[in-house]
Amino acid sequence: MTRSKRMIISAAILVTVTINGIIPAPPASAASASTSSILTQGMTSSSVSALQTNLKTLGYFTYPTITGYFGTITAQAVKDY
Repeated sequence: MTRSKRMIISAAILVTVTINGIIPAPPASAASASTSSILTQGMTSSSVSALQTNLKTLGYFTYPTITGYFGTITAQAVKDY
């Protein structure tokens, strides 16, 4: 994978997810103007699927399928990233 592609995918991950304790959340005023979502463990959504897809492309999400469920495997992939 080229460096520029990794950078684009990395940027997409950062835009896609803000996780409490892993990536600091923006101030409330910035969050309302932003299009990012806060993803938390236990939730299921298309945003989680997008995150898993990006992490899988980068080699961090190793589960065989994209589930859309933010469980322990997704949380570990985010931490490893």
